[in-house]
Amino acid sequence: MNINQQIIDNLHSPEELEKIYREHKREFSDFFKNNKGNYDSELYRFWQVRLAAETSHSRHKALKSDIIFLMLVSLFCGLLLKLPDFFAQLDENSFYLRNLSLILFNALILYAFWQNKLFKRHEMLIYSISIVALAIYVNLLPVDKSDAVRLALLHVPVLLWYLFGWVLVSFDRNNLNKIIGYIRYSGEYLVMTGLILIGGALLTALTINMFSAIGMNIENFWMEYVVIFSGAAVPVVSAFLIHIYPDVTGKITPVLACIFSPLALVTLAVYLVFLLMGNSNIMKDRNLLMVLNVVLFAVLVLVVFSISEIDQSKKKNAGVFVLFLLTLLAILVNVIALTAIVSRLFNGFTPNRTVVLGFNVLIFINLILLLPKLFRSFSHPEMLEEVEQSVARYLNVYFLWTLMVVFVLPVLFRFR
Repeated sequence: MNINQQIIDNLHSPEELEKIYREHKREFSDFFKNNKGNYDSELYRFWQVRLAAETSHSRHKALKSDIIFLMLVSLFCGLLLKLPDFFAQLDENSFYLRNLSLILFNALILYAFWQNKLFKRHEMLIYSISIVALAIYVNLLPVDKSDAVRLALLHVPVLLWYLFGWVLVSFDRNNLNKIIGYIRYSGEYLVMTGLILIGGALLTALTINMFSAIGMNIENFWMEYVVIFSGAAVPVVSAFLIHIYPDVTGKITPVLACIFSPLALVTLAVYLVFLLMGNSNIMKDRNLLMVLNVVLFAVLVLVVFSISEIDQSKKKNAGVFVLFLLTLLAILVNVIALTAIVSRLFNGFTPNRTVVLGFNVLIFINLILLLPKLFRSFSHPEMLEEVEQSVARYLNVYFLWTLMVVFVLPVLFRFR
């Protein structure tokens, strides 16, 4: 007999309810939190009141400790970002190129450990070794005039995003449901971070202009201290706000996906027509090829995040059909981009061409795998779960590619 049924059967027995509560606190609390049944029992109402009070007290205590931890981590990261000011021998551009993502993601990962209460020695050891090894590696790489090294450093944030994901799913990498949840979380996180950055930019512009109007120039102070320390706090603050207000971004993200998916479809269709009928020569125009790759990445991200926000209870959902058409158009763009890249390879491989080729091939395969599943999901919405699982599994492919770019590419091209 499951816990819920045991509780229902003993709603008139205070001794048995107390016993169940002591043996299965989490399941017991979840029953009274999620069950909306109208039971004719004074004990039922008593436990609702008692658990609500306990939840409120424990939530207040947890929030207080989270805020203290958030402030300490943000202050520490802000001080790390100020290291070039403290040590003149550090080159500012080189320092931030190598360490900015490490510092910011490290704060986010530490908060994920704190939030998930992952204090086991094994997990902490894996994390510590990974971060220290990566920090040593990126600071030893010769950056000057090396495209391979610069590409490797640009992929370090992606690698750290994977590490953050592992911590957020409690290192349960084989649990597809948790990975799908992390994909949803990533979309919500981007929305929350974007809102905070927009608000911060508006506050910065307003404050500087307010003081400028009364003859005080605070721009240097504001940029060197307020922006640095508040910027260091943004990653953790975003995660904290999602944690305490999960419904906020949970409601915004589906709306954004619903709005931008059809807009992206129309824009991409029009763009393809002008691209094919215009005078642009993609085989020679490097900037146009770069734009196509940005478009491909943006479409893939939009499709992946939108899938997780679609209502799977509706049959023949228009949103699914829009994503199918968007994926189809993205495949056409990908074919054009791949043709242009392959034509350039006759002049030899370079780090940039190698990375762009690999990136396009991976996206092409991903889109091809998604297309038939999205088509079938239009009539069978229950198959959307299979689409999500396909996306979750394919993340491992991107992870392996990222590892190759970060660690193999510089060696392969002899740090050129």
